Amino acid sequence: MKLLETMLRMGADPNKETFCSDSPYPTSAIGTLVVHAENNLNEYVDCDPNAYNISKKRFFDILDLLKKYGADFDQWLDRDNDGDESNRATYLDEFIPKENQPYEMKYRGKIMKGVHKGNIDQTKVIRAALREYFKLSS
Repeated sequence: MKLLETMLRMGADPNKETFCSDSPYPTSAIGTLVVHAENNLNEYVDCDPNAYNISKKRFFDILDLLKKYGADFDQWLDRDNDGDESNRATYLDEFIPKENQPYEMKYRGKIMKGVHKGNIDQTKVIRAALREYFKLSS
């Protein structure tokens, strides 16, 4: 966290968007952080409550740091999440079941195919954490 704060203090832009080779959509520091926090929190939510709480606190600390240095949370919340719906709808609004949808994506040079199960709330854990964060910080 000290490295991140040093970079931000030296002028790193917390709103700068970058492209990943596996995604056609740009992402910001907030988006990258949310993806990593989601994976981390999902890993611990059912098996290690202490690790889950530590991870969530660290996630909130980093969000606070990004906010302190000017990260535009509203811009991130209102932008599309992988071309489907806004991050606000994905991460803050109530989960609304959808139709199953086939997908195809390129991952590490290979084409992956599958079906998004529309009735499974895959963002439940990160949604709860983000709702708590925004409630606490408002």
